[in-house]
Amino acid sequence: MERVKHGGEDWRKRLRRATFRGAFFWVESDGIDGGRRIVVHEFPLSELPYNEDMGQQARRFELEAYVVGGQADKQAKKLIEACTAPGPATLVMPLFGSIRARCVAIRTNREKDKQGYVSFRLKFVADDLSLSALSGSPHIKSQVRTKSRGQLPPALRAAFEKTFFGADVPEFVFDSAVLTARQWLIDFDLMLTASELRGERVSSLLEQSSLLYDNMDKLLDVGFVGDIYGRTSFVTNEMGATAEPFASGITNLLVTYTDIAQADIAVTGLLELYEFGGNLQPIPLTTLNRKQEKKNQESLLEFFHRSTLSQLAIAVTEATYPSRREAVDARAHMAELFSNELNLTNDPAQWEVIQELRNLQGLTIEFLSKLIADLSPVMQIEAQTRMPSTYWAYRLYGDANRDEELWLRNEIKHPMWMPVEFEALVR
Repeated sequence: MERVKHGGEDWRKRLRRATFRGAFFWVESDGIDGGRRIVVHEFPLSELPYNEDMGQQARRFELEAYVVGGQADKQAKKLIEACTAPGPATLVMPLFGSIRARCVAIRTNREKDKQGYVSFRLKFVADDLSLSALSGSPHIKSQVRTKSRGQLPPALRAAFEKTFFGADVPEFVFDSAVLTARQWLIDFDLMLTASELRGERVSSLLEQSSLLYDNMDKLLDVGFVGDIYGRTSFVTNEMGATAEPFASGITNLLVTYTDIAQADIAVTGLLELYEFGGNLQPIPLTTLNRKQEKKNQESLLEFFHRSTLSQLAIAVTEATYPSRREAVDARAHMAELFSNELNLTNDPAQWEVIQELRNLQGLTIEFLSKLIADLSPVMQIEAQTRMPSTYWAYRLYGDANRDEELWLRNEIKHPMWMPVEFEALVR
């Protein structure tokens, strides 16, 4: 009688011999450690916690391995070299197949009574970003642009209309809001004029800004006024005005600037513009009207900051980064800016804005993380004597034509005399 195999097939025939970076070894046992990164938020006076899924944990692999036979010493040395070499490589495990990984720990053990046998304890972490960086990054970049210019602007306008009130308020409250908005336009013009941008499109952008400045008193006359009772009769004066012209005018300014500026220039300008509001005079909260004046100012600042941040996300994902260090700094800075905006928002009426900002933050950070995986890190060079940049370019990279890269990175006055301590890309 024919014996039926468990599951209809013999899985043992598909087991692979383990390798890492071309070094072969045998596996006694192996396992995977992973899961989801869940942050549990518990709120006062609430029975229901909110579990925030922050994404997948890094997959980690731990193996009990060994090499055996007459060539065990050479095989052991080769495996040690493979595990201590920089960068990711292909790890093949008997059951789980091939993955891209980095070795984070290796421990060897040899016993005198087991000649020709060396055991290892190996720990790896998956390096999935390196595999998907080239194919996934362009797609994520397009998602950042779609989110910044598609879903986020309507949410920002809706939140602004819920918190800003320019109709039927005292004149000084309205004038204060107009002054704040006009001051932002002045800062925008100063930023644009100080940049390296010139030409007809820049002149057109300045004219567009000037037109908004002149009409700001009309643009901010938004809100809703309902029916009221007079002393002796009912007066019907219900009316409303949307913030669409104001919101679209500001958004179009920022979009046009981001499109006409080189991404690196746009990043600098938008970061400068994001700081708007730090020098505004504080508003004393002495009366209800003063409180409304303060609320209107905060609504304007939120709209300006978030609209600027949305375009900054596009510029950051399209900018160039000479090394891993600059991209890591950009990622940390963007994470901080997004976190600041999210931490400042606790109004349930702005839930849609919070969700869109979180989504945009995730896409921006994911893109930069994938980019970082492919960029070269920076190393510190210490030499005994000063040598020309061409010498070091050939010594480090085997390519004397990369000398300009060295003296530009280190801001050297003359390429013939590199300092004894300088920076260089690893590859």
